Amino acid sequence: MAASSSATTVPLSLRALLRGLIDYAGLFPPAGLPLEEAFPNYLRYRTEPEGWMLNHFILPLAQLDDVAAYAGDIPEDAPVTLAVLGQGGGDTQALTQGFTATLQALDALHTAHAGRFVPRVVEVRLPSALADQNAAALPAAMDALLEGLGQQLAAASLDALDLFLEIPLNRPTSFFDVVAQALTRFNSQAGLATGLRVGFKMRTGSTTPDEIPPAADVARALNACRRADVHFKATAGLHHPMHHYNEAFGGTMHGFFNVFGAAALTTAYTLSDDEVTQLLQEEDAGVLSFTSEGLTWGDRRMPVSLIETVRARRAFSFGSCSFDDPRADLRRLGLLP
Repeated sequence: MAASSSATTVPLSLRALLRGLIDYAGLFPPAGLPLEEAFPNYLRYRTEPEGWMLNHFILPLAQLDDVAAYAGDIPEDAPVTLAVLGQGGGDTQALTQGFTATLQALDALHTAHAGRFVPRVVEVRLPSALADQNAAALPAAMDALLEGLGQQLAAASLDALDLFLEIPLNRPTSFFDVVAQALTRFNSQAGLATGLRVGFKMRTGSTTPDEIPPAADVARALNACRRADVHFKATAGLHHPMHHYNEAFGGTMHGFFNVFGAAALTTAYTLSDDEVTQLLQEEDAGVLSFTSEGLTWGDRRMPVSLIETVRARRAFSFGSCSFDDPRADLRRLGLLP
């Protein structure tokens, strides 16, 4: 039986920001748990009071067959939604072929265990050939890639899928804009017909301090998503609410309040890259106030309705190898019972 939900005891604005925000990635570093530990953790987390903050279980394509062995542990009325790290490729053709192989594997799992597993998300890296493409040729190359991916999903048994292309953040703003605009063109046309919605995946953390993306790069990516009205997913490094220096890690780490709060604020106020960068670097949780009416960040305010809209249209989720760290910090801040 599911435990009572803590969602009923937190302010509406905090619920709107956090509901389904965390994808559990216990298989990946730094946790690096084996599947036989990570998946039961996920099933248990779903029944705990904070389970409303949890979303997908993230796993690599190679472990689809392994996770299928746990189908009997999943309640029939509460299937597990999966985010799968799919088969990528260095160019458009390789990625399209890899996406086909990924869809075939998802089709097989869905056919065998439709009531237990629901593949909802696939994540792959943008092919390096496109990431390094010159600006003039990139729009046509992106359009061709997305058209091919949409055709593959149309031929599969899945009704709908969110695909997130991991975009390198050490690129000029013009690169972000071209990619985001291509995603919008596809999503508003062919994506609606095929059931494929494509978004922007940004890596906000790493296992070494020198690979953490600067706040300015994350800010430029968030604003590109805002300008094109593209949804994004973050991955890595967002175990804690606020930007901070981690002594054990030896470097600064981004916070999930910073990233997703900034995404909402730049939607509400059309902030500059420098303004978003400042929000991403804020370390004092005291500047935030969550109420039943909305979120206040300094002198800026957002109603609950806007937060809900941003979460639905723009700010999808983030992957974390820990579900305990975010909960512990939220309790320490007095935001969870």
